[in-house]
Amino acid sequence: LKGNAQILEKLVAKDSPADAKAVGKANRVVSEAKRLEKLVNDLLDFARRDELRRDTCSPAALLAESAEGLSAKLTLDSAGAPETWSLDQDRMRQVLSNLLQNASHASEQVEAQVRVERGWLLFSIRDHGAGIDEAQQSQLFEPFHTKKTQGTGLGLAVAKRLVELHGGSISASNAQGGGAEFRVRIPPN
Repeated sequence: LKGNAQILEKLVAKDSPADAKAVGKANRVVSEAKRLEKLVNDLLDFARRDELRRDTCSPAALLAESAEGLSAKLTLDSAGAPETWSLDQDRMRQVLSNLLQNASHASEQVEAQVRVERGWLLFSIRDHGAGIDEAQQSQLFEPFHTKKTQGTGLGLAVAKRLVELHGGSISASNAQGGGAEFRVRIPPN
């Protein structure tokens, strides 16, 4: 569906560039196909029960890679990061990318940190937005819970499941001085 919609979009733009209505409809079909693809992928990620494929990696490099293409101004602190940690890099990149994207939607300034705290790996992502509504706090990691008009409500639920597969935990709170802070803790393996 998405592939055919993209071909149609190109053909309409090429054959009828002056017909803004037709081009707009073709663009809409492509964007809706992409939205459905994301929804299906989120549902599959949520339902999947795969085993982790842990490997030794650099948590600092993983956090930096996860932040690539972020629209917000990022302050990255990896001074306290260990050189290596045993993680499923693809799964943890998915968690960190989701948290960073959410933070960038909340504010133009995002702070991310990775360090060792009490023997556990800690990733911390903070935005400077409105913070977390106290009434929503208990539902934050529930499937299909979202305040976004374009979101599926599965991002944080999937992130929680992936962190728990690592034997870790994820939490969220309002940060001192405003904004929200998400903390991912991963035990040594």
